[in-house]
Order: sequence, then C-alpha cells, then structure tokens
Amino acid sequence: MLKPAFTFLFLLFSICLLSGVASSGETGEKLVSMSYVNADIVAVLRELSRKADVNIVIDKEIHGNITLDLRNVPWLGALNLITKTHGFDYKVTKEPLW
Repeated sequence: MLKPAFTFLFLLFSICLLSGVASSGETGEKLVSMSYVNADIVAVLRELSRKADVNIVIDKEIHGNITLDLRNVPWLGALNLITKTHGFDYKVTKEPLW
C-alpha cells in the first residue's frame, strides 16, 4: 500500500456553468459550508461534490479521517484544504475523461 504522501488523488470534475447555489464574487465559484469531526475523507469529498454540484471521482487508495469546520468558502478552496491536509493531489477538468 502506498503512503498518503505519495498517493495521488485524481479527481475529475465536470463543472456546470448554470447553478442555483451561492457564488463567490466575480469568480462565480460556488461557496460551501461543512463541519465534520473525525469523518471519513471519502464521505467528506462526496458531500463536497453534492454541495458544489460537481462530479468527483475518488481513487480507491484514498482513505483516512478528517476534522474540519468551513463556512462559506469557495468549493475549490475547500477541496484544496481537504486533499492537501492528507498529502493528496487532484486534477480538475471541464469534461469527464473516458
């Protein structure tokens, strides 16, 4: 098994341009609020996907727990904090890759 510091998290995003969720200023980036204590990181990433209305594909090597309390932060900033905390990486694309 690979250590988290050497595991890459490849997340593929299909970003919807039209959405009814809150957005951040000029960037139009969706804002999310999340609060978890010792939660499974996969469950947190799935909830982020739901709240931000983006598609996320999570590598099977991703595991661990996380505690966080985020309020009205851009979803991509939340993703960055969640993944970097565990030494994971991600990739954003505009279209799903087949």
